[in-house]
Amino acid sequence: MSSNAQQQDSSMSSPASPLVWFQLLDAATGAAYKNSSVTSVLRSSLVVPIVDVFRKAVKAEYSNKLSSVDAGDLYVYKNRASFDNGDTSIEADYLLDHLGTSKMEALIVVVGSTGDEMEVDSSPAITASSLSATTGRSTQADGIDVNREHLERPVLLAKLHKSILDHRIVRLTSPSASGKSSLLNLYKYYREKDAKVIWISCLSPKSCNELLAEIGINLAESRYEKNIGNRQTIIFLDDAQAKFVEEEFWGRLVKHSLSFLPKTVSFIIVSIHLLSGGTHSPTDLGYLPALGRDDFLLSAKESDEFLELPVMGLPHEMKSETLNLHSD
Repeated sequence: MSSNAQQQDSSMSSPASPLVWFQLLDAATGAAYKNSSVTSVLRSSLVVPIVDVFRKAVKAEYSNKLSSVDAGDLYVYKNRASFDNGDTSIEADYLLDHLGTSKMEALIVVVGSTGDEMEVDSSPAITASSLSATTGRSTQADGIDVNREHLERPVLLAKLHKSILDHRIVRLTSPSASGKSSLLNLYKYYREKDAKVIWISCLSPKSCNELLAEIGINLAESRYEKNIGNRQTIIFLDDAQAKFVEEEFWGRLVKHSLSFLPKTVSFIIVSIHLLSGGTHSPTDLGYLPALGRDDFLLSAKESDEFLELPVMGLPHEMKSETLNLHSD
């Protein structure tokens, strides 16, 4: 056994609980994993009471919910406070003798990547060729539902992903109903597997500073809470045009946020491009890389794919090879 386990505080003399209490959490959201609740395993069932053996017991306890998860992909924290504070997960050989002794002090078992050692985005690249049909995750109310029939936008997704990797703050600006929310839903689906995605609506009556403060970022004072950036975090600022009057906020976000926030934090600013009239966007936003109206237009190939969709496309009786005007 390594020195890490041996160096654990031996001065504690209170007897260990016969149960090891724990709670499964989703790495992407920080919420209960698949609606699981606080539960326990018998401490005596752990042949050796260390994290590595405990993880295997957790997987056995949730054999259905964790059927596609390796025990090694479970990250264990001493309690909820440790996880929320952004502490590092405890190591595989750590002794559990005096941990998880009650529901209030339940161990936190995080399913998926926590980014404990992440400083820059190390997620697999999103490329046009790597994207395929998607299933199984929740989406924002607006835009497409990735659990149902929809059109993939692989080229647009790859372009957005590369822009975020290169610049960390990116704008999406195009007319209403052009596909911005749908693109965010698709991007959220792909990134939730390796990152924390936070969706903020600027239609809220609260100021942008207040909205960021709620998730632990104090832009006005250039500081952030410990849990910010402990894993890849993408913040969607949706319907940003509703807060364009807050020019000082947008100026600080563009000019100063990247200088003090961890490199693991990125922003996608989403706004409606007004064809005429309305409030113009703050000058500072004009310096950001952007995906605009032309980027959201369907290519000829995508148009054909949309028409061929079983439910949303053309009725079967209207489909024929002669209608495929854009085929090679």
